[in-house]
This record gives sequence, structure tokens and C-alpha cells, in this order.
Amino acid sequence: MGANTLPSGLDALFTLADDMIDGLHTHEVAVGIKQNTEAAMQPLLDDCRTKQAAFVAKKQAKVDKTGVQTVKNSNSKAFIGAARNAFAPSLGETWSTAWEPTGFPNQSTAIPSNIEERQALLNALNLYLTANPTKENAPLGVTAVIANTLYNELSTARSDANQSVTDMINAMQARDTSEKVLRASMRGLIGELTQRLAGDDPLWYAFGLVPPDSLDTPDQPTGLTLTPQGDGSIRADWLNAPRAGGYIIEVQVVGVDAAFRPLMTATESEATLFGLPAGAMVKVRVIAVNAEGDQSPPSAVVQVLVPGTPVQPVTLSGTWNVGLVAASLVWTGSTAANLQGYRVLVSSGSSFNPATAIIAGSTPPGTHAFSTAIELFNPGDVATFVTLTLLTNGTEVASNPITITRPV
Repeated sequence: MGANTLPSGLDALFTLADDMIDGLHTHEVAVGIKQNTEAAMQPLLDDCRTKQAAFVAKKQAKVDKTGVQTVKNSNSKAFIGAARNAFAPSLGETWSTAWEPTGFPNQSTAIPSNIEERQALLNALNLYLTANPTKENAPLGVTAVIANTLYNELSTARSDANQSVTDMINAMQARDTSEKVLRASMRGLIGELTQRLAGDDPLWYAFGLVPPDSLDTPDQPTGLTLTPQGDGSIRADWLNAPRAGGYIIEVQVVGVDAAFRPLMTATESEATLFGLPAGAMVKVRVIAVNAEGDQSPPSAVVQVLVPGTPVQPVTLSGTWNVGLVAASLVWTGSTAANLQGYRVLVSSGSSFNPATAIIAGSTPPGTHAFSTAIELFNPGDVATFVTLTLLTNGTEVASNPITITRPV
């Protein structure tokens, strides 16, 4: 039995609403639709689309503002570490009452562990260096002007990041409210059609729906495209199939497979295909499936050549450089034809954590060395580094992680 349930995803919901409105435009008078008419539903769809676009924009703004905050926070840690090194010869390596005027909190000369204390310390260091100009160290970049600049930048970045969260939540709530109203109208139309059309009337299709007495078979997927990636995988994209709850991706390696075979499943109209033999010609097709297991006819077959040589990660090594007072990193050069450059990531601690890692810096294709003191500001600090190989198609391939400890 065709249930004509509304899709859970917004893209599919908007597509069905478009189909319903097209059907209403042509047939609402003849069918006798009185409440959920084209004039009633179209503004609801337009409003929901507008609010979804606003939410997406606010969500991206949150990502951007949080990224700025991460950079400013990293800059603050670098300055505080440099200030600590500049003051140590005169104030001592460990905390004492001599350090108290500097504003270092918690009776410690370590970089504060949270961003709130780091922001407060930047302001305190500005006041301290203003009152004690002989403590400034221009070669190390430890001056009152820089402390004040970093304080203002971090304060603004945190305020913007916090506001972006509020804006995103408000936009999401507005979108959710609009979506509920649109869904109510779409369900109302299905109810009206149920009262006015027979269960096997083909006119259901004109509204993007299926006759309730027929099987709810998904439409055949269309628009399949395949894009080889630098890591040897294949990116597959296709158009959403009406009434599909998921998809089966089938492949046939030319000269190897006698017939198509399932490779993987997907819940959205996209997938990344891994494990295909390098240099092989592969045929790909997609089948839509609903919650009851009913399958659509396969999509049109698309053929692709799997990249012959997947991009290999570079090998990273490094050590603490006493002369530079920084970690010195070197790595093997990538041979990828579409090499864009390299990016060095660092996370605090003895293991690499992608969730907390920050960008230490980037280098062009011909540069295979980098030095930094980020996350290694104090004696005994431990940090783990990874170098990403960046390709022009957006692929990022991570190196082996290495851990470096700043000597005590």
C-alpha cells in the first residue's frame, strides 16, 4: 500500500511540495480542493525555502566566526608563551610573587587552559607592559601595543562567535516553525485528495504522490555523475528519486565482474566509492529503495576510469630545535600531479586529536619544512603534529602523526 508519507529531508520535501503545487495549479478546481490550494501552499513553501537558506547562511557564518576565534585564540597563546619567555630571566622560571603584577593566573606561569583566562591575561599584560616598558621585548613581539591589539581582536572574535551561535539557533527555530506549517498543509492536501480521488486514480501522480492502492515504488534515479578523486576513490552524485528511502550503488569492473554487484548503500543522493582497483574501468549504476524494500529500476549506467595511483601521504618527522626555540618539522615531498601545497596541524598532547587540532601554518608545494612553537610554549609541553597534502580538487591526505616534547 502506498503510504504517501512526507520525506524527512528538506530537499525532498521541497521537491514534493513543488510537485503538489504543480498538480494544484492544473487540477485543484476539477478535483475540488478547497483548503490546501495552490494560493495557500505556495507562500508556505516560499517562506520555508527562504528560512532554510537563512539558516544555512547563519550556520556557515558560525563556522566562519568560530574559525576566526580559533586563529585569534592561537595568536593569544603564542603571545602569552613569548611573554612568559621574555619575563623569565628577570622574574624566574617558576611562579613567585614577582610574577603577580603580570597577571598570570592560578599562581602559575603556564598559558591559561581556557580562553576566558587567556583573554583576561592579555589585558593584564597590556597594563603591566604599559606600566613597565623596560619589560617589553620587541624582537620577541612582546609589547603593550601588541598585547592590547591581541586582546581587542580576541574579545571581538569571541563576541562575534557567541552571537553567531545565537543567530544560527534563531534561524533554525524560525525554519523549523515554517517547516511544521508547510508539512501540515501538505498532509492536509493528502487528506483532501484521499476524500476526492479513488485509491487507484492515476491523478495522484500529478501531485507527486502515488495511488494509495498501488505499491509505493521509488522512481528510477537520474543524473548520475562520477568524479575520480586524488586518493583513488570515486565521488558519485545523482538526483533525489521521489519516494526513495535509500540507495544501492552497484558496480561492475570491466573484464573482472561478469555482472553488476552491490558495492555499498547510501541514505542521500551522493556517495564516495572506495576499494575499486586502481587503473580499472568500472561501470556504476544506482537503484532507489523504499522502507518496504521495493526497488526502482536501475539508473543509467555510467563508466569511469579509477585513478591509477592513489595519492600517498607524505612521511613526517621532526624534533625540538633549541636554537629556534620551536619544533622543526620536515616531510617528504608529494609526487601528486595536482598538488596545491601542505598544511601543518597541531593538537596538544601525546596523540593527535582532529577535533581540537588547529592550523599551525601552510607551505607551497616546493617547501617541505616548517617550524613552530604553537602548543609548545612552556617547558614540558607536549604536542602532536600532522602534515596534510592538499590537492587542487579539494582532497586532503594526512601524514603520520609525530609527537614532540619541549625539554624542561
